[in-house]
Amino acid sequence: MQQFGRSNPFYYGCGRDSIIATTALVATAGVAAADITLSGYARFGMNYNEGATNGFDAGETTTTSRFRVQMDASTETDSGVKLSVTSRFEANGGGTSAFNAPRFTVSASGLSVAVGNICGAIECMPGLYTGGQKSAGVGLSGLGYHNMVVNTGAYGGDSAGTAPAATNYFNWDAYSSSGQGAAANNGVELSYAMGDLKAHLSYSDRNARAATAATPTALATNAVPANTRLGAFVSYTFSGWTAAVGYQDADIASQDKTVVTLGGAIGDIKLTAGYADNNGVDKYAIAGAYALNSALSLHGYVAMEDGNTGAASIYDGESYGLGVSYGLGAGASIEAGVAQASDGLMKADFGLHFSF
Repeated sequence: MQQFGRSNPFYYGCGRDSIIATTALVATAGVAAADITLSGYARFGMNYNEGATNGFDAGETTTTSRFRVQMDASTETDSGVKLSVTSRFEANGGGTSAFNAPRFTVSASGLSVAVGNICGAIECMPGLYTGGQKSAGVGLSGLGYHNMVVNTGAYGGDSAGTAPAATNYFNWDAYSSSGQGAAANNGVELSYAMGDLKAHLSYSDRNARAATAATPTALATNAVPANTRLGAFVSYTFSGWTAAVGYQDADIASQDKTVVTLGGAIGDIKLTAGYADNNGVDKYAIAGAYALNSALSLHGYVAMEDGNTGAASIYDGESYGLGVSYGLGAGASIEAGVAQASDGLMKADFGLHFSF
């Protein structure tokens, strides 16, 4: 899954859930000070996916886990220009760990230019991730991220294998926590912030690649078509509410999308609403979060999508999720959730999450 996370800067999607643990200040005579920070989190628990066959005794229940360490390094020139780089080291489930492709940024006076594993305009727009829990969805792991109006259908098809993989799922430029992201596709982005106004423009250009056969030292690869993506968003914050409009245009038409979000609070209830036209597939969602006390909070969403065609029409309908988070102190919490995808299949998880 794309993450910069998956919103910002680097909210799982852009900063997702990291807390600074270590700061090293390096300075020598005649050399500008450089900051190096390490942060991260770990989560582990149990996951239920209706219809799956990869769990215990070929069943629907599996373990789930993630370990992430993020490194941020920056320096500032004598003229006040900030130079920075971000990279992550991540392992999911039974996978091994490796550093991802880095993101390089130069910024000054509210203007930033980045290249490499960019955040991407759609990924970084406010209100995109509406779940509210530390997973940026509901539950420990996000439970399919059906709360996002830019995701339609089901990632990789439904868990029972009865419907096709949807084409409108995580199909925008985004920071990849364990891969190359747009760094492999000449990714570049420009962002600007002035008071309550923010704007972001991103672009990537993927060249076509032919399929390759397996060798003694490398796996076979599939052919990849050429594709360019142009994304943009503008947001404005007023009276505690933030409205945003985003857009992506791609050579692959199924990746075209227009997105509108609105987020704020009414009393103690945090609310986010969104709509997206995903190349003819409409999706609406509303999400809320409420803290019962300093430790316990509830999170939920309801979403509706319409316009899928052919075999994918199984995904037309409602999806919903409900999650709970209980803080244990020192950056640790119990996270749990349950969700139903628009094809009617259920998901649930619970476990522990801690930041460092």
